[in-house]
Amino acid sequence: MNKNRIRMKMMAVFAALILCFSGCGASSKDAVGGTGAQESGASSSVTVPETPSPEAALQAAESMEEAADAIQGALQETEGAQEESEPEPPVIDVIPESYACTIRVSINPSVLLYLDSKEQVIGIVHENEDAVEAFGEETIVGQSLEKAMDDLIRISDEKGYLKEDATVSITLEDVGEGGSVTDDTVLRNARDLAKAFLESLESTCNVSTEISETVQNDYHIEKTMITCPDCLGSGIFCPGDTDPAAKDVRYGSCHGTGVVTCLNPICNGGKCTRCGGTGRSTCFGCNGTGVNSVDGATCNHCGGSGTERCEYCHGTGNCERCNGTGQIHCLFADQHTTCETCGVTGQVEM
Repeated sequence: MNKNRIRMKMMAVFAALILCFSGCGASSKDAVGGTGAQESGASSSVTVPETPSPEAALQAAESMEEAADAIQGALQETEGAQEESEPEPPVIDVIPESYACTIRVSINPSVLLYLDSKEQVIGIVHENEDAVEAFGEETIVGQSLEKAMDDLIRISDEKGYLKEDATVSITLEDVGEGGSVTDDTVLRNARDLAKAFLESLESTCNVSTEISETVQNDYHIEKTMITCPDCLGSGIFCPGDTDPAAKDVRYGSCHGTGVVTCLNPICNGGKCTRCGGTGRSTCFGCNGTGVNSVDGATCNHCGGSGTERCEYCHGTGNCERCNGTGQIHCLFADQHTTCETCGVTGQVEM
């Protein structure tokens, strides 16, 4: 109901009250005046106190009660109309004229943060209703990236937006003029902060990062990648580091190569350590002198050479376990699977 209709309704109520009182008075005057004139036959100019009849007084009381109810209803409607006409102040987005970069943090609430070269939040855009509901009353602008990420994740968790195994998506959306952003450092910082805060909440949510096509094409900024530490770039996972049998035989992961370093104690890169890879070792009969220590005659064991065939490599100079290659076949090659850490690419984000 608009204000004009409410005013008209209240005016009608007051008019009814006036008529009620005037009607009650007129009826009393007529009744008292008429009786006095008949009894005394005197002039009508004599003033007689007006006393309403019981019926008129009862009718007036009922009318006043109805009028009071109507006034109260009209007042309530007026208050409701005022509340409807005074909506809550809208959330104000802050868009600075200059900035170093923008990153989008999307949980379900989605906000676009404007950062300066020192990773301070200098602007914000609430991109959906959930963002307005969750962060509309928060002071994000003026905070560091660390504090802003903490608040965004904490508030999202308190309001029930961090669902189990959900993904917190962080995107380097744009780069401002000035060239202060030349790589994905700010994106990696935001990712690491998000992961740390999620771990503190014991959340099962994941964190993903992206670089927009605009930033890739116009500013040639790509994600910094490193060799996957689990598969060493092969993209294949070997259970050699986790399988109990691997520990029993002192094997480690082959990291998808199919071979592991030979662990024969006398092997050094495939060569026999006892003879240094020569295949010959010091004669134990003459201790390498070539002569008998008793009579000085030529040593019968080595014929005077002072050396004899190495009993560990049988004169080959190579490790018999790996045949001189320094590597042996991985015992878990038939259990290899795709590396889940890098997803076969062999690389992960730094």
